[in-house]
Amino acid sequence: MEIMLKEFAVHIPDDYGQVQSMPGDPPGSISFMKQTANSACLAMYTPIPAEQAMPFNSVEQVIDGIRGVLATDQGIIQVEAGGTARERKYIYSIIKTVNRGGVQGVQYILTMHIGYYSDYVFQCQAFFDETGLIGAREASVFAILENDHKVGPNGEGWVKDPYDETYAQGQLMNWSEVDDYDATFPNHPLSQARALAKFLIENN
Repeated sequence: MEIMLKEFAVHIPDDYGQVQSMPGDPPGSISFMKQTANSACLAMYTPIPAEQAMPFNSVEQVIDGIRGVLATDQGIIQVEAGGTARERKYIYSIIKTVNRGGVQGVQYILTMHIGYYSDYVFQCQAFFDETGLIGAREASVFAILENDHKVGPNGEGWVKDPYDETYAQGQLMNWSEVDDYDATFPNHPLSQARALAKFLIENN
């Protein structure tokens, strides 16, 4: 479907339904939700001034910036930059929060910027909460890798930062969170986060 943010059209997935914006949402934002068997997804689309955007040409700078503000219950999953199908610059990050505020399960946050005009950037900030059978993806993948002796019985080799193997703070990415497993677990919140990013890149 197509929505209008300021004077530019943005294409978003049809399987999200529009919901009423909340008082604390960013000015000019439009919100959409989607529910799957294992995730609850809320996506907010907002036009923001270009000077507030992440640097499109520096993944390393974005990674460093994220690490500077992450809480101990958070970790980086992915940072990627490139060009959309319509040759607009994009950059996005996915971070996770584990058992936030006592709530079981993992939340993944996608923050994506796409350059439209010199003075404005399109922002998608989306929250993907784990629902249903919590931890099923992690348990399944861990069992496979343990059986193949790729991780130790006590979790040796299960987690590592995707961009620096020496980095050891916060909640590190685990092997079940690599994109190889998204097709096996399409309803998982991380799979849904990557699917939304892919759609926005291919349709804007």
